[in-house]
Amino acid sequence: MKRKISIFLTALLSAGLLAGCAGGSTPTSEPVNQPSENDDTQVVTEDVAEVEEPAETEAEPDAAPMVGMSRYFDYTDWNPDGSAEWIALYEDFIAGSGTVSVGSETRHLTEGEYTLAELVENMQTDLENYGLPTTLSEIDYALIDCGKDGFPELALKLPFEDENGYQDASTDYVIIRPFQGALSVVTVEETYYRAETSINEYGYINYGGSGGATQYYSENKVVTADGELYSLYSETTYFGIGSLAFSPDVIYGDLASAVVPADFEFGDKYEIHAYNFGYESAFDPSTQPEEYSADLAKNRVYVFTDNDGNDAMPDEAYIQLCADNGISIVSSGEIKTMIEERCALYGVTEDILAGEEPDWDPLTAS
Repeated sequence: MKRKISIFLTALLSAGLLAGCAGGSTPTSEPVNQPSENDDTQVVTEDVAEVEEPAETEAEPDAAPMVGMSRYFDYTDWNPDGSAEWIALYEDFIAGSGTVSVGSETRHLTEGEYTLAELVENMQTDLENYGLPTTLSEIDYALIDCGKDGFPELALKLPFEDENGYQDASTDYVIIRPFQGALSVVTVEETYYRAETSINEYGYINYGGSGGATQYYSENKVVTADGELYSLYSETTYFGIGSLAFSPDVIYGDLASAVVPADFEFGDKYEIHAYNFGYESAFDPSTQPEEYSADLAKNRVYVFTDNDGNDAMPDEAYIQLCADNGISIVSSGEIKTMIEERCALYGVTEDILAGEEPDWDPLTAS
């Protein structure tokens, strides 16, 4: 597998084999609208030994010069203060000569400097270590606008596949931007097996997938204008709750003995939505499962709904019992306000949330 992608990338990144974006500019070694040397001509007559001044002409409007190869990206619609320099770095990286740094261990990559070919090959090696498919027929790329500030970030999409069709394969997304004049990886996000990851044109990231027959998990993140990745909130939904009370698969251990009814039965009437706003446990769930469960439960916010999504609040006595044990139950309206406040904290507007899928272009060998 690795040999196949190495051969592919060798062809892909060789000079002349990359197909540029639709609408991209043609490479040129001279700036646009460069005056010709023949513009300042001298007119000499036989009778007058003076040089006539050239006639004044209306000045042509300034045009943005092309930077780098200008082969893959048209940057004219981006912020003119710096975007051209950013895009020149992106173009060099896509062409194979530039590098990107990984400052700390991230998904499928360790700390270090990578060309595009090296980045892909290292991701493949890590996937192989987990026994996952690594065939890659193309690399997709796009410019996105994290934080909607007018400066572009480079996004890569790597749709790995199993050429035999036997195994599920991952699709990985890499977001890159300059820091102090050099490219760095901001984040690597992944879609794999019963889950889906999407990033939009403004750097909003959503991951969601099945956590089992009665659970659904989703996580919402954002890359801000300054290139920082933040977790906004996560939501775990538990299905098949037979009564307006916590089930033993939501809360367990000593805390469960206080708030899970002894006669609890599973059914199909209600759902419990557990929201987590950036909480990280100090306990290791593999060695301290009960402490972890209690700590997590006290740092989540819970909403009960019926199967149609309508509020289904437990009675006040039960809500108070849970509160006495450090567990918060709120309404759908209250959780909506909490999410809005969390998004506002990181400058995530409705426009950013409503961003569309990036316009991906494939890097393909001709």
